[in-house]
Amino acid sequence: MLTSHQNEALDYSHHISLTANAGSGKTLVLTNRFINIALRPDISLREIVAITFTDQAAAELQEKISRRVESEIEAAEDRKQKARLKSLRQQLSSANISTIHSFCISLLRRYPVEAGLDAGFAAIDKNQTNELILLSVEAMIKEAFADVRSVDKLKEVVRILGSLNNLKKQIINLIQNRKNFLDLYDRVYKTGYDQILDFYKKTKNENADIWAGIIKNEYFPIMAEVNQYVRCNNPKAKAVTDIDKNIKALRSAGASECILGFIRLTETMLTEKGEFRKNYLGEALFTSEIKSIHTLRVALSSAVPGDDEDKLEKLSEFSLTICRLFDSALRQYEKRKRGHGYLDFEDILLYTQRVLKIESVLEDLADRYKYIMIDEYQDTNDLQYEIFLPILKELQNGNLFVVGDDKQSIYMFRDAELKVFEKTKELISANNGKILSLPESFRMSPPLAFFNNYVFEHILQNPDKNFNEVGHQHIICAKQTDIEGGVEFLIPQWSSDEKAPPTAQKTEILAALTAKWIINFLGREEITGKFSYKNIAILCRRRNKFPALEKQLALQGIPYTIVGGTGYFQRQLILDFYNLFSFLISRENDHALAALLRSPFFMIPDTTLFKITKSPGNSLWDKAAFLANTDRELSFALKKLQIYISLSLSSGALSVIRMICRDTGYLAVIASRRNGEQEYQNFRKFITLTTNFFSVGKRNLYDFVTYLKEAVDNIEDEAQAELVEEDDKVKIMTIHQAKGLEFEAVLLFDLNETYNTHSLKKGEVILDKEFGILTKLPVQNNYTGEYSAPSVANFSSLKNSRKLLAEHKRLLYVACTRAKNYLAIAAFNRLPERNSYFSLLCDGLQSTTGVFDNMTISGELEMLVDIERDRIEKKNITLDFKLFSGAEDVEKQPFHQEIIARKSDYESSIPDKQSGEIISATIYAVYKSCPVKYYLTYRLGYGDILDQFELMKKEKSDTVLINRDDEIVFPEPKVLGNLMHRILEKKPVDLTDETLRSIIISELSLEHSPAPQLERYIKELAGNVHSSQVFSRISSSDNVFNEYSLSVKAGDFVLFGRLDKLVLAQDRALIIDYKTGDLTGDDEKIRFYTDQLRFYAFIVGRIYPLIENFELILLPVKKPDSPVIVQVNRKDIDGIGAEVKGIIEDIRSDNFVKNTLHCKFCRYYQKNNCAYP
Repeated sequence: MLTSHQNEALDYSHHISLTANAGSGKTLVLTNRFINIALRPDISLREIVAITFTDQAAAELQEKISRRVESEIEAAEDRKQKARLKSLRQQLSSANISTIHSFCISLLRRYPVEAGLDAGFAAIDKNQTNELILLSVEAMIKEAFADVRSVDKLKEVVRILGSLNNLKKQIINLIQNRKNFLDLYDRVYKTGYDQILDFYKKTKNENADIWAGIIKNEYFPIMAEVNQYVRCNNPKAKAVTDIDKNIKALRSAGASECILGFIRLTETMLTEKGEFRKNYLGEALFTSEIKSIHTLRVALSSAVPGDDEDKLEKLSEFSLTICRLFDSALRQYEKRKRGHGYLDFEDILLYTQRVLKIESVLEDLADRYKYIMIDEYQDTNDLQYEIFLPILKELQNGNLFVVGDDKQSIYMFRDAELKVFEKTKELISANNGKILSLPESFRMSPPLAFFNNYVFEHILQNPDKNFNEVGHQHIICAKQTDIEGGVEFLIPQWSSDEKAPPTAQKTEILAALTAKWIINFLGREEITGKFSYKNIAILCRRRNKFPALEKQLALQGIPYTIVGGTGYFQRQLILDFYNLFSFLISRENDHALAALLRSPFFMIPDTTLFKITKSPGNSLWDKAAFLANTDRELSFALKKLQIYISLSLSSGALSVIRMICRDTGYLAVIASRRNGEQEYQNFRKFITLTTNFFSVGKRNLYDFVTYLKEAVDNIEDEAQAELVEEDDKVKIMTIHQAKGLEFEAVLLFDLNETYNTHSLKKGEVILDKEFGILTKLPVQNNYTGEYSAPSVANFSSLKNSRKLLAEHKRLLYVACTRAKNYLAIAAFNRLPERNSYFSLLCDGLQSTTGVFDNMTISGELEMLVDIERDRIEKKNITLDFKLFSGAEDVEKQPFHQEIIARKSDYESSIPDKQSGEIISATIYAVYKSCPVKYYLTYRLGYGDILDQFELMKKEKSDTVLINRDDEIVFPEPKVLGNLMHRILEKKPVDLTDETLRSIIISELSLEHSPAPQLERYIKELAGNVHSSQVFSRISSSDNVFNEYSLSVKAGDFVLFGRLDKLVLAQDRALIIDYKTGDLTGDDEKIRFYTDQLRFYAFIVGRIYPLIENFELILLPVKKPDSPVIVQVNRKDIDGIGAEVKGIIEDIRSDNFVKNTLHCKFCRYYQKNNCAYP
């Protein structure tokens, strides 16, 4: 049976905006409304759209609709009605019930041509998006440094932001938030410097007027009232007359004078701590008013409007450069996406918005979709509004139903805007729609409904919509229950005279108290048999509280699970593997090695680690190797690590994971933990993640470590693996994760935690839709000194801080309304700390002294006692708060350790080898030279060691001179090779002096023009190549490919090659490899390079089967008229293929036989001895 409010919301003849209290049954309304519309004979199911916030919510809505239809079919007696219901049941699988992104993807699939998309476009995830953005920003930086026209402006921005890496980070953030950036660009930044400066000035002045108005209308009356009280009760207060006089004068003052005057007045009345000055008013009165005045004073002190035109001018120049860099990076990003047919998360909405501007598309959709229902509308943003409203022709067509609760809008960080809810309400009202509410709650017991009404009536009072503030709508309790329910506080016992422990210790103490409370709670007479662990949820503001809770729950034997476990990449399991692979790519990584030795892989005790640090040696590895001679466990660990280093070079990450788990029993260790099932599922997810990572492109272990570091540092919202089944466990989650859920008992953990306010940090670039691009600027251009924000940025911080405060209040509301019967609030202190959630709660309780024993609140609660007759009665409620301090004795819960019998199953979940193993031309040529050389280079990693050693002892070469920062340095020959490759990509006609100079600057990362002798030398080399006979043959061909990457799959491995130049002409292919070294008389080097070219020829032959002849050319850039040319035909290609296959089989079989004929040419052959015995 539905309430009268719910029934009214089913009216689909009007547009409706529905505000639904927590637990009011809005999903039931959505379900019934959907079915009622779908059963109309003149309505097709495809004409109905239901949009939810998450995929899970969409699945739950579809399931509820299906269940309701089934029950209606069983109950239906009318034959026609039953037939319609059965028809609806058959169609439900194709119903338009989805998230907005899924809905938009379906639209783009329908209109790919109109949207300018490849019909087979693919939506990419956050990880792929971040990788592409990073590559694009790096390419942009490289281009910008090569552009002599803009390099000075780029350097200036780098100086302001502190580093090149920080500039990259800020541009990445802007691209990820590009919808707002593009809107601002069109509105402000595309017009030029003068208009940008005018925008900042205007915005500054408008906000000064706004805050002056707030002071005059809201704060001066409060201050006058306080001053009048002081006049009557403290006639000795000398400041009274001056304050009255100043308030009167400031009411007619200009904005800047008013704000400055307000600050001076508050300094007269209040101390720096926000308390009355004793010579003004010694009593603790007007507490909430004074708190409000003090808060505004602190905020306005940094935003005092003044003459800062010089800052605004510098900000305008900075913004203009940022826009140009952003535009360049975005073009790179769009190009990369187009090349693969990718769309990222933001693109899906942006392309949908654009395609809806095409009249024919809009007409088609307006005809197609007649009923649109949107859930959780308080979390909608402008872009989503601009998608749905045009489809309904701004409500002139079809029917719109939106439902949400503005008190539960907690996604400002995802660009959710409450003003969209308000704007939609106004549009619905203007089109004869209905503005309705669901005030009843079927979730909360009477004590909890009363508690939330009492607290949030005060917390959410006097809302100002300009700051996203909302008022409280009283909850009518509709829950009938025999469970008493209640609210209690968890506050540890400690004397206020004692020195407060550090924050980390406070968290541990509070976590221990939480564990005791759970045991105590479930052991109470009124609870026993009714609730168990799974009925309790612990809600935290941040995930950093989870470890302390996990530790203390485990100590007390309380089973728990991390629900929806975001923070996957921050789990210790991921850090263990990150440290493993970080060490495998660099033995010099002492931090990774220390963490690795301490981890469950080896469990080397700290005492041994201490001995290692005191042992002789340069690196931790050297020190450990010395101590390993006398320490058996350490010796085992180092030997295994040496094997894993070799294995990582030859077989890849998955083989290393399999072997280390087999060798060390790692999986048995993590599976034996109290949350072992969660850890095991997380491990399985890591295997899938690793497999997927190496299945894309040509990635190596270094790329994987870079990816893991980025994920660990920046991706905090990645979900942990889902558990297969729900056990009887306490649930730990963040408040955001709890939204939409309900539990019998909820514990809010550590409400003493302070909430953040909005502040601009040095080196940060923020994008404010109202205030524009903002950053702090160096005072007097001293980049190593103090930075300050322009006044427009301070006004932005002031406004956004108030918006954030409003959201923190709503977040507390969401937390408190998750509980059905019992709410527990854990805080370390009885007295609230400023800017903490506990202080908000105490404001709601109207208590300036925190919480205390026998604290009571009382009042009236409206109860829905008869739904059918819509009868509401008022009930007097007295709520006594219980205090739990942990003094009560509790019995530790038994923990039944399961026998780890699944070790073989765990290990079998790791693939034997990496799918798509990559074999390069160099691997092929090295093995062909000598299998032992391959083993030493790739299995044992000696090549890297020798490279480093040779680099250290390398004497200065006279090959090339480079001028960098007025210093002459000598690069490796490899630098010259890369430089010439870039230059020879260009046609001679395109290689102007300016282009040549830009390439040199870019490739060598110079900050100014190269040394003249270098430029002449490079120009001469390029000219010789361009005038050679080989190059004249190349230039006459139409099918020329530079830096051409090719790959083919052969069996279960991939052959990969990157050709300097490929020329295709009818049945012939020319494969050119540039060499900067001298090949004259070096037969062994020529043989090695021609083997690589043969490998390339095999790949080209597989890709282009009609080509019969291959000309392989080694072209020395210093002697281009003396090329080495080898002719290969199709028959030769088949032989090369057989040879490649045989080499790969030998590598996989560990068949490494020494080729003694190669010894005298080998780098591992020293003093007539091979490094391999």
